[in-house]
Amino acid sequence: MGVCYNVASTKNAFIKCLDEGAKMTRRKIQQLRKTVFADRLNDPVDDDIVQELIDELNAVKAPDGSGLGDIKQKLILACAEASQNVDDLLVCVDEGEKIPIIINKDLAKLL
Repeated sequence: MGVCYNVASTKNAFIKCLDEGAKMTRRKIQQLRKTVFADRLNDPVDDDIVQELIDELNAVKAPDGSGLGDIKQKLILACAEASQNVDDLLVCVDEGEKIPIIINKDLAKLL
């Protein structure tokens, strides 16, 4: 959210930035599920898995150069606390990113 606040010059641009960030995260999570974590979906979540997910998401950069993993770190850590395995972690982060997409659609109608 802070990144979008810093780079967006209008309300519409701010909402679009939030929406795009959520969509990018969801796409990257889907990709990681099929590649990096494909054979570890049933593994328990530990600090190494959390850091690996953050590092992988950091490969995607926001407009200000921040890594997506660092931006989404609070969501990832909250999901890690609630997850039994890597699959749960990825589902939680993916589902968490649906919330801003839904809210932003409603916000866009109000502007």
